[in-house]
Amino acid sequence: MCSTNVYSTIFEHREDHAGEMETSFALAFFPHLVQRNADGSLAADDGATGKSMFDAVTNGWVSITRPWHLLTTNSNTG
Repeated sequence: MCSTNVYSTIFEHREDHAGEMETSFALAFFPHLVQRNADGSLAADDGATGKSMFDAVTNGWVSITRPWHLLTTNSNTG
């Protein structure tokens, strides 16, 4: 991983998974795995998020390490 000083000069947002850095690497090394529209732009949804199936998470009674329900609806997570 890049040092903090270099990281912030290259990437706008600090993220730990599937953010700007990982997407950049995927585009550079595995472009055939990145879905694109006919015009070449990245295929993405409008940013809508899914709802957690757990009331405790939805109501804020508990938190979870990785809030998968907040990912966009077109993400493929287990």
